[in-house]
Amino acid sequence: MDIVLNSVCVGTGYLLNGFIVLNTELDGFNCSDGCFSLIASANNVNVDVNTWHARLGHIGQDRMNRLAREGLLGSFNKIELPVCENCLAGKTTRKPFGKGTRAENPLQLIHSDICGPMSVKARHGASYFITFIDDFSRFGHVYLISHKSEALDCFKLYLNLVENQLDKRVKALRTDRGREYLSDQFKELCDEKGIHRQLTIPRTPQQNGVAERRNRTLLEMVRSMMAQASLPVQYWGDALLTATYVLNRVPSKSVSSTPYELWTGRKPNLTFLRPWGCAGYVHDPSNKYGKLGARGKKCIFIRYSEHSKGYVLIGENSDGSVTEIESRDVNFLENEFPKRGEVDKDIRFYELDNLIEDSNLNTPLDVNVDLSGTSVPSGSEAPLEVNIDLPGTSVPSGSNDVVETTLLDLPSRRSNRGNVPRRRFEIEGEAFMVASHDADEPKNVNEALKSPDKEHWIKAMKEEMDSMKSNHVWD
Repeated sequence: MDIVLNSVCVGTGYLLNGFIVLNTELDGFNCSDGCFSLIASANNVNVDVNTWHARLGHIGQDRMNRLAREGLLGSFNKIELPVCENCLAGKTTRKPFGKGTRAENPLQLIHSDICGPMSVKARHGASYFITFIDDFSRFGHVYLISHKSEALDCFKLYLNLVENQLDKRVKALRTDRGREYLSDQFKELCDEKGIHRQLTIPRTPQQNGVAERRNRTLLEMVRSMMAQASLPVQYWGDALLTATYVLNRVPSKSVSSTPYELWTGRKPNLTFLRPWGCAGYVHDPSNKYGKLGARGKKCIFIRYSEHSKGYVLIGENSDGSVTEIESRDVNFLENEFPKRGEVDKDIRFYELDNLIEDSNLNTPLDVNVDLSGTSVPSGSEAPLEVNIDLPGTSVPSGSNDVVETTLLDLPSRRSNRGNVPRRRFEIEGEAFMVASHDADEPKNVNEALKSPDKEHWIKAMKEEMDSMKSNHVWD
């Protein structure tokens, strides 16, 4: 075998056991760098693919094939790497989250998650909120809560509400592995109702991506709404309930139409919507200011009424306290956002970074669970939409009923009776003490005698004096 370098024979040799043995006794033999390169190439004739893989720092099969096509890996033309345990140890990553099977009917699968705690409590003490989202329609319900332990009570309320509305049964519930979802009471309720549990793998929030993304969307809406309005950050609970109401009535990439239409079978009435935090004059039917007195009171819109065809607004009383007013007779000033209390435009009540990113939100968990023995009757009509024709920015008159509620700052307390459900704040309307309160109620006798209701005040004072005398208060 002749060894040629640049058309010059630099030596001879012969092949022995896969090696080229050089004849160094040849006259004029010069072992240059080129010879060493040639010798190294000869030594690579029988190198196996695993050795090449190790030499190349455990690069991937595609890169090795490119080297092989260029003739740089000896006799290899194509590389097929076997399983390399060293690569598994050093390169293993999480598998992609593909699309899961979507529910085909309402209540077939419910997603739930708890978000919080917020750095600022809502004005009535809520620090968390819990969401329940129907997989088929993406119609969502939100409950404001002060403790995670209230999740079970909220789920009971949700079950009673939606199963009665749709005349269907919840088949499956998907949650993370939070302790509030893994309690014995929660498990017993699901077993009793025949609800299949779907729990995410630990530290894998992507498998509960529908609820995680809903939380993020709601908080983004709340931030934007509060940035436009001029209300304290403690009103985030009201903004959240408003965002939930709106989100159920707008299109979603996940469904063919709006969640409300898939949930109820009717299109939503968007003319009823108003900017959160805007001003509005509420009609006052009491005539307490006389025939020439004002018939409207300027208030601030904070959320939609859950139980009535109307809005919930707040108005400030003469003593600085706040009164909630629920009415349908409101003339809105949609470009005016009155200031109430201390307003911080740097809204940081919850870090959105705590929620997972948009990518990899889909989950391969199957919703087609086998629930043999569970009866699922056919659906029926859902609650009626608030169908009010709103020309311009005014709400048509009809009923003049105005409901006022005085907000009381009640300190939150814990029960001493062990694991007892605590006070809840629901999307259907937070629980307030209802009181008959007049913003301009007389503060003394002189004001009472000068008011338009003088005769009523005199009668009331006389009745009070007579009562005190009959009960011998001064004896």
